[in-house]
Amino acid sequence: MKNFIIGLTGALILSTACSKDEVVLEEKCSMTATVDDRAWCGTVFETFFQEDFLVINASKASTKVSVDSEQITIYIKNFDGTGTYPLTTDQGVYREWFQGDLLVTFASVMSEDTEASFITIESYDVTTSTLMGTFEFTASGNKKISLKEGVFTAVIQ
Repeated sequence: MKNFIIGLTGALILSTACSKDEVVLEEKCSMTATVDDRAWCGTVFETFFQEDFLVINASKASTKVSVDSEQITIYIKNFDGTGTYPLTTDQGVYREWFQGDLLVTFASVMSEDTEASFITIESYDVTTSTLMGTFEFTASGNKKISLKEGVFTAVIQ
């Protein structure tokens, strides 16, 4: 009887430990923000220089209906290390995509949005090309989008 109870207890522990409900996926976010009052957690997938700009691209899988992914792109003009940079026309962009190539939403910083649109590079390690910072901007297009409390870590490629 004792062996039966031990065996039953072991089977119960194993079946509970392997339950699908117990699986917890951790999402690593290298960029977070509040987008129109909802939490946004994405991954910076590329950071590179293009002419006079340092470009930071981040995306995330979307939970919205008819939207597969959401993307934030920030263009820093004349990047020169730590400091605050204004985001002027088209330097802050928010996009929503469906099936990879159908653009559902496009909004960018417009001239009327530039007053409260900025990115601050709080640290920049020249040796590792790693930068960390914060950002905030309002973007207009086929809808107006507010991005606040943005935080990111990126490595320049």
